Amino acid sequence: PMLTSLSAMDSATSSIIIEIINEPEWCMNEVPCDTDDCVDAVDMQRFVAMQAAAVHAFGFKVTVGSASLKWNANSGSAETNYWSDDALQAVVNDEQAYLDLYNVHYYDWMYDTSWGYTPCREDVNYWLLDKPTVIGELPAVSDYYTAEELVNCSLSNGFAGTLFWSYTDSDFPVDDALGPLKDMATTHSDIASYSNLKKFIDTLPIPYVVPCTDNYPYDDGYSCEEQASWGACDESFMASPVCDKSCGRC
Repeated sequence: PMLTSLSAMDSATSSIIIEIINEPEWCMNEVPCDTDDCVDAVDMQRFVAMQAAAVHAFGFKVTVGSASLKWNANSGSAETNYWSDDALQAVVNDEQAYLDLYNVHYYDWMYDTSWGYTPCREDVNYWLLDKPTVIGELPAVSDYYTAEELVNCSLSNGFAGTLFWSYTDSDFPVDDALGPLKDMATTHSDIASYSNLKKFIDTLPIPYVVPCTDNYPYDDGYSCEEQASWGACDESFMASPVCDKSCGRC
């Protein structure tokens, strides 16, 4: 229902990015998990891959809020990239199972001058990041960097943007980041303005949109329109992709 509603908005499709899940690694046994409910990495990857394919079928873009470059990069000191195209399509055989951009986080537990997962230590080429990558969570107050340093080093190292956590979390006051962000928007208006941000999103690869059609595979003399009018859309023999258009699934 959410995707159907969003797709009805004029010109919305290319400019909306849906984050499937935030910091899923903390629920994965291999990390190791530190939540009450834990799953194997392959199960979380399958969930992300299936959700990504479903979102792409509506023409929207998709990402995951990865907890760290440690688990979302292809080289350097990273352990693995759980969210690469190859990783997701290995568990779900669907070419639409991919992310449009990476979204990684940094907090001070990741700091180390030799192996740390900070956007200030190495550039995107070191990490072999094969998609545009934003730093979607940063602390405005850090033991190692000022907010200004985090904004500037992320930009100089090739990351596609920065966001600070958080406007509403009193444990992570954001006040120290407001000035550097305003300065960034002024100095780099060619990339930081709203219109240019929208342009950046719009130019990300636009996913293939599955056509909205009526596929009726049964040779019984009936049609999708008739089955829908009889209220049969919820029957097992009418499960998608059967009669998706007449049943209002797309």
